[in-house]
Amino acid sequence: MAISSPSADVSSTSTSTSTSTSTSASSSTSTPAPVHRGRSAPRSRNGCWTCRSKAAKKRCDEQRPICGRCARTGLVCDYSPRPKKPQKKAVTTVTSTSLQKVQKDLVTRAVTPDIVLTLADESPSSVALSADDHDALRYFRTAFAQFHHTKHPQYGCISIMFQLARENPMVMHMALALGFHEMDTRRSRPAITSDAVVGGRPMQHYAAALRLLANMVGETTTITSPTDNSLDACLSTLWLMLLYEQQFGDVQGRGVQNHLRGAASLAHHRVKSMLSMTSSSLTSSSTAPRLSLYAVRMLVWIAHIDSAASSAGIGGYFSGALMQMLHEATRLEGEEAEEEDNENEDEFGSEFSDPAPPTPVDMLLRMHRYSNPLYRTTWAQSYPQVELLDDLENRSVFNLFTCCVPLRFMIAQLAASIPESNSDEGMRQFRQRAGSIARAIAKVRAGFTELLDVAKELSIETDCRQRIVANIRIVVPTFYAVQVDFHRVVALGGLDVGNNSNKSPKSTRIALGEIMRLAHQTHRHRGDEGLTRIAWPLFVAALETNDLLHRQWILDRFDGMAKLGSHLARAQQLLRDAVALQDRTGKRADIRSMMPEYGPFVLT
Repeated sequence: MAISSPSADVSSTSTSTSTSTSTSASSSTSTPAPVHRGRSAPRSRNGCWTCRSKAAKKRCDEQRPICGRCARTGLVCDYSPRPKKPQKKAVTTVTSTSLQKVQKDLVTRAVTPDIVLTLADESPSSVALSADDHDALRYFRTAFAQFHHTKHPQYGCISIMFQLARENPMVMHMALALGFHEMDTRRSRPAITSDAVVGGRPMQHYAAALRLLANMVGETTTITSPTDNSLDACLSTLWLMLLYEQQFGDVQGRGVQNHLRGAASLAHHRVKSMLSMTSSSLTSSSTAPRLSLYAVRMLVWIAHIDSAASSAGIGGYFSGALMQMLHEATRLEGEEAEEEDNENEDEFGSEFSDPAPPTPVDMLLRMHRYSNPLYRTTWAQSYPQVELLDDLENRSVFNLFTCCVPLRFMIAQLAASIPESNSDEGMRQFRQRAGSIARAIAKVRAGFTELLDVAKELSIETDCRQRIVANIRIVVPTFYAVQVDFHRVVALGGLDVGNNSNKSPKSTRIALGEIMRLAHQTHRHRGDEGLTRIAWPLFVAALETNDLLHRQWILDRFDGMAKLGSHLARAQQLLRDAVALQDRTGKRADIRSMMPEYGPFVLT
């Protein structure tokens, strides 16, 4: 988004003042023009595009770089240069059936992406939109998209969701529900929620989306053609519903549980038949309907939320179902390729064969990599080269993030299997599971050594203008939190230092130090709101660290984050009580057993 410099504003103001003074002097004998005030006053032509859009039609106070109305509502304030009239006319007359052509034309004419977002909001929609709806939708496409995904909002998954929403009211209702709720949460002065117009609107959209989702799932259980995007719409709606319930759901976490069960059922009935873990595709055969690249990416994103929910004891349904389906698909593939492997071993030797079966981490990472061409395939020739190279630059860090998803799920399963008594059989099984997870963590660490080393060299002065910097500060702490959480579960199970000591092995102390270092960098550049992206690493670090200054810093940050969602407020209260309990007893607190008293929360 282009923003005019302050010096340009001053120059413009001086020129305007000089012109008006000379005009006044030359016509001092004429009758002064009436001064219009209040609602009758004409809207300024120098206001931001956000206020002057057809959807808003609000008077702008022209404050730079962010006007007062955009600052209050959390909207993106657009002061980019206005296109010339012929150019503007060509853009605004485009219909909803030619979005890709519009994007290509606008890129060719070097119009800024923010103008694309503003004009696209005024195009036909699957749901009749009011002026307030346009504000919520614009927030969803800009601030929401940038917060939940570091990808440029014009070319990320949220933009693809918006294209689906324009054709599918189910997705549109959820985009509006989240847009309204998050926009109101982040306002300095939240809107009055006592009237049904403002306070009830998010729930109205949520309920409408839920009805449409139930109808769509009930109508058909199979994909009928390769061009059928109903699965894409269902997965988008489920992911948005999970985010909604995670942040604003009930204290029992029933909404998250129900949606994760629904996602698992949907995957079993509509995805299982299309999964084949071959190197070329994820389809059962070349003639069968394909899983779209977008659907594969959504499956991974839903698995991410499910693994986080499993840490709170309210998830694991979707990850368990997906891992089982991937395991079966891999087994079938292995049976088909067994004869070819035997021939290779006979001819070249056993060193060319890999008898070890793929782990859950291997399978999900393979699935994620399959969706790598998503963005360049979606936008084709209109996809900017800078975005193409940016995807390549960030590929490794997102692969590490994907590896953390099954690891969190496996650790949650390990925590649930801690034997109640120290029986030999129970401890043997627990030790066997722990050893498998330890090997998986070590394998991931070895595979991303270079990325982890780069993260250690990252300086606090480096800002987040490069997307890879922001991603490293989110993903690397998440991997280290996996190590810390695993150590805590093993210790609670009696396999490490036991319950009577808070001492940590060297690897855990290094992990804690890296979490804190990168968290300080994130807070320096993005404040408490930026820390919500690494709330779970901070949570486990506060429980495990013996550094009182670090622990107090995290507790203070959670006090600020608690205002941004009920799940964060519950996490803040439990964290303070758990830390106090550990100080009193000198033992690690079992937070999973404490959660029912406070209500579960999902920290991603």
